[in-house]
Amino acid sequence: MKFSIVRYTEVEQARVEYPVRIVSPPQASMCCVERNRAQVGRTETDAGDNYCYKRCRICGHTVRFFFSPRYKSSAFEVSVFEERCGQTLH
Repeated sequence: MKFSIVRYTEVEQARVEYPVRIVSPPQASMCCVERNRAQVGRTETDAGDNYCYKRCRICGHTVRFFFSPRYKSSAFEVSVFEERCGQTLH
């Protein structure tokens, strides 16, 4: 699996130097909703997974967005996860 080109930091200002690096705030803000996110660069494939980088137009927070999950969880795996977390996924 490739490493993400996103570098999360509070010290540097958010900026895009795609395809080499994307500097992003470490935490998402209230503005980081889907309608405020734009794709940066092209869709890439790594180990069979299709993804792109999505960046908030307002604050610059960036995530690596996968188009589909590589592994599908069974109902049993989900119930084990919920038990460990102490919450449900409904």
